[in-house]
Amino acid sequence: MASSPNFETVARRAAARLTDIEPNLPTQVETELKQDPLENPTERFIDPISLAALIVSIASLGWTIYHDIKKDHADASAKTQALKQQLKDGQAAAGLPNIAPAQYDHILTVVATEIVQLADAAP
Repeated sequence: MASSPNFETVARRAAARLTDIEPNLPTQVETELKQDPLENPTERFIDPISLAALIVSIASLGWTIYHDIKKDHADASAKTQALKQQLKDGQAAAGLPNIAPAQYDHILTVVATEIVQLADAAP
């Protein structure tokens, strides 16, 4: 029996699609998923490992937000845009990571798309 999709699945799929930013991102996301979030301080400069942490964090938060908005939006495109905007708004309040805005927008789009695709396909 296959396991249900979750934020970890989203993070893995997003990392696979974001190898144009960092070729080793899938491996780094796997490492990040295995780490204890309380083990290391959260303030880091953006490097490949913290980029992986960012993707895992966005996937986790996005997965939670998605379950709140999925009933309010009819189609996948509307859900993806609503999720992306909520993630962007939340990150703006926390402070934008030290990466180019276009790159960050690309990451949010990929993660939001993966969440909606996986969640909508789940029974």
